Amino acid sequence: MFSFACDKTEKKLLLIKTAEKNSTAVKLRIDKTSLTANNKFYISFGEKAPFKFFDCYPVNAKDSQLVGVDGVGQKEDSSSLAETNLVHPPVWGLCTVVETNVDEIKMGTQYRAMLPIANEVSFANVTVDEQDNMVVIRPTTNPAYNVFVKIPSDSICFSSSNSSNDDNTTSTKSDLALVTFPGIITGFGLYHALSRKQFYRSKENDERVVVLSSASSKVALALALYLQKHNKEATTTGGTSVKVFGYTSDQNKEFCQKTGLYDEILSYDEDLPGGDDCKYILIDIAGRGDLYKRNADTIKKTLVIGNASSQDDKDSTFACFSMYAMVKLMLTMAGAPSFLRKWMNPSMELFLIMDVSAELTAEWGQEKFNAMVEQATIDFVKAASEWMTVCHCNTDALITKAFDDIMAGTIPPSDAIIVDVAKAVADK
Repeated sequence: MFSFACDKTEKKLLLIKTAEKNSTAVKLRIDKTSLTANNKFYISFGEKAPFKFFDCYPVNAKDSQLVGVDGVGQKEDSSSLAETNLVHPPVWGLCTVVETNVDEIKMGTQYRAMLPIANEVSFANVTVDEQDNMVVIRPTTNPAYNVFVKIPSDSICFSSSNSSNDDNTTSTKSDLALVTFPGIITGFGLYHALSRKQFYRSKENDERVVVLSSASSKVALALALYLQKHNKEATTTGGTSVKVFGYTSDQNKEFCQKTGLYDEILSYDEDLPGGDDCKYILIDIAGRGDLYKRNADTIKKTLVIGNASSQDDKDSTFACFSMYAMVKLMLTMAGAPSFLRKWMNPSMELFLIMDVSAELTAEWGQEKFNAMVEQATIDFVKAASEWMTVCHCNTDALITKAFDDIMAGTIPPSDAIIVDVAKAVADK
């Protein structure tokens, strides 16, 4: 197995080779994975509950060696990793069963899951759930990351060829669906969470403006798209629409305007238009505490998604939490049951897509939930194909550079990064 591990201190990728396991229930070929700004969040919260992303694929340092790569600063001689501080940063990807000792899991079955940046992965203990998804038995890992969702052949995520080199329309849509999936599912959950709360209106005709920080992120773009669809339906049905504002950096303003999803785009040094009403709902993806502080008097509700701008703890939105909000946050980080946290409603809180997905699945059933997410994916990919371009990383140098650029925040929002480790290590 070849994989890219990350030094927790330097946040740099190293290519390593790990000896094969002697006993496996299932072996999966990793067809392609994606890199997005979400990977910064996975690194930042890798050891924090309830996420603990680093528990998904611990580095087996004892049975691994560094692999030399010219031109990207890695050691050219193989050496032991026993003394290193490496982790496998998780990414979303597609994989295919190539070996199986489990009757219910068939050869060639394709899954979408949280994976390592690798060419393959094996598991010793798996089962199959009622929806025919594969579930990996890993007690220390967040259960949400143990589910490998079976991809039906008619899904937009499926391509007749899994090669990330395909230039045909089907492959492009499949690649976009993969790269944008974390943003799509989070935006989908946010939209339904907001609509179920009537956008925190006291009266039906109260004006509401949903404000998205990090407006060029895939989470923000997905939510903005679903809000605009909501507005179109409201026009037809006589419902109440919402406005959509976005905060972004100056260099990403043009991109955000090109999407046509926002009623207004603001720079981070601009304040929200004032007024006597608390009409704004802040969906904070950037994690900038200064943005909240300047506009607090006009904000009705804040849902915090992450810290895309990599703010220090003292400058992040989390530092603005009230004591009440901190209690809920601490319960969340401790992994307290959702029913215990649900009755708490501070004006600012952490949004967890796992909770909303579980609620929607319980209400709709798994089949309807899957169908709704599939349609949301189709809708977003159709729109995104107008302003996003798939970029394939299939060499060691390209993969390492893409990861560095993600960590530095220099990847253009128009780029959708697909990683093919199998091709990158084909000659090693």
